[in-house]
Amino acid sequence: MWEYYLYLSYIRTNAALIIALGLFWYWVALNIRSWRRRRAVLMFSWRPARFFLDVFLVIYGGLLALIGMFEGFDAIQAAPSTWHGIGCFGPNFWFDLLPSFVTAGLYLAWALVLVFFFGRDFLHASRRIVQ
Repeated sequence: MWEYYLYLSYIRTNAALIIALGLFWYWVALNIRSWRRRRAVLMFSWRPARFFLDVFLVIYGGLLALIGMFEGFDAIQAAPSTWHGIGCFGPNFWFDLLPSFVTAGLYLAWALVLVFFFGRDFLHASRRIVQ
């Protein structure tokens, strides 16, 4: 009986992960469509929720930028030892440095997107209150 519970728990966990990722990318697609039509992100109309989510996503983007910068700095510090190193499949650059630079670039790209779009939305929503 216990084995079936563990197996079902594993299935439920993976199903929840797949559903959450699907909803996330659906939200990204809706935001892309909204940006193309109205030059605005798809966001709550209730102002406190809108401000909270904008601030949260801008802070999250800042944290992603820090993670990307630290990843890049670590790759740069490790570079001298891997430029001349030879692994069994060739230079270590392709297996050590290149994935680190790609990872840092992806973190920085997501950070730029989050800070730009949701920071812009926060400024536009706060200007509407002032006027």
